[in-house]
Amino acid sequence: MTTTFSDLGVDAGICARLESRGIAAPFPVQAATIPASLEGRDVVAKAPTGSGKTLAFGVAAIESIRDSSPRRPRGLILEPTRELAAQVRDELGSIMEGGTRRIIAIYGGTRYGPAQAALNKGVDILVACPGRLEDLIEQGMVDLSEVCFFLPTIFLLVGRWSPARARKEREEHERAIEDERRKLEESTLEPTG
Repeated sequence: MTTTFSDLGVDAGICARLESRGIAAPFPVQAATIPASLEGRDVVAKAPTGSGKTLAFGVAAIESIRDSSPRRPRGLILEPTRELAAQVRDELGSIMEGGTRRIIAIYGGTRYGPAQAALNKGVDILVACPGRLEDLIEQGMVDLSEVCFFLPTIFLLVGRWSPARARKEREEHERAIEDERRKLEESTLEPTG
């Protein structure tokens, strides 16, 4: 008997959108990771190109992320290239609820205006290349303090980089995440009223 996305606990609306794209049964990496992801557990998966990894993590992200505030996405997916960022945005966008859920990709070489306008309206999932994300954080256009789903796919490339570059990239991202965590912690400890 073939396992379905519904068998894995995936929302009926997402199942219907997957089926409309001809995706009726999960690939092995999806069947192995989606149930744990839907339970909110951290998941690490390694599978070949074309094996369904984007949906393996994306389905849980789409189901778990709601009600983003302006400039404060709830999901963050880091990608190393604009091509991958656009591909992930398109793949996940195709199974999101039309009109009520928002996903954008930001990367260098594009104007800031469209990203700023989208972020001001509120974005549920932000797919970003690190350089542009850093620029937008520094300009106050993005605040990561409400991120509850984080997928650092960029670290998959670390094994292909020189040790110095890998260390620099890791330290920069760890610093950015720690800065945002500290801001969140400070904002929750400040007395009100």
